[in-house]
Amino acid sequence: MKKMITIAMAALLITALLTACELNYHPSGSTIVSGVVQTPETTPEDEQPTNPSGAANLKIEGTILTEADDGGRINIDYILLDGFDDTTLQDAINGEIYTFFMWPTVSTENESKNTTVTAEYDIIGGKYISIRAYDSIYEDGAAYPANNFRAIMLDLETGGYAVWVTDFINIETVERDGMLVEYKNVGDLLIGGSFVQVYPEERFNGAVEMFADRLTEDVYSLEFYLTKTSVGLCVTGLPNAVGGYLIFEADYGDIRPLLTEKLLSILE
Repeated sequence: MKKMITIAMAALLITALLTACELNYHPSGSTIVSGVVQTPETTPEDEQPTNPSGAANLKIEGTILTEADDGGRINIDYILLDGFDDTTLQDAINGEIYTFFMWPTVSTENESKNTTVTAEYDIIGGKYISIRAYDSIYEDGAAYPANNFRAIMLDLETGGYAVWVTDFINIETVERDGMLVEYKNVGDLLIGGSFVQVYPEERFNGAVEMFADRLTEDVYSLEFYLTKTSVGLCVTGLPNAVGGYLIFEADYGDIRPLLTEKLLSILE
């Protein structure tokens, strides 16, 4: 069965993380944290989307904060949302986001290692927030850092997870006993010309073709995300020596026939 980093797996450990994590979440927007807080990065007002219904009527904005701990070895970005009418929902969503970014601190394997998590996000049509975490975990004396990419999407009206890429992109799948076991045509999409490799910036010959062919195997996993203008697909599980993962993006206009009605309705 295809190895995938699923939202369901993450949700099972949320309680454990919030109990064990020594870094503190302040849902009311306080920036009082253990360690150092960097200057918040706020999305410019003129970049906030205007949307037709539901949470879209609210001016939901995000701020990127950074927590530092363990003598500076741990530096983790996280996103804090504001602007909800329902502050209980706002705090619940912020708690889920915080948990997601602090994930590397749960593993005992990362103790005493240098851990950096960089955050990116986009609010899509006022309906969803698409979140990306770029993990870099480095052990003193190691030849390369252990790099990882993670992504989730949350529904801003319910707080629920948007789990499946097939809800937004028409990707062929193979299911067995009701479980997704294969993304059938992802390899063809990646080498078809619409998707452009955006990470790593330096491309090595044959990489796309090699990993596209092996996406049906257990070795690699697929993550997806949305931006205001594009779809991102990430192949994870690559050797650290070549960056740990490959990321590809395609503009919505270039793959419009692949967009589901659900995504098109959000973008309009």
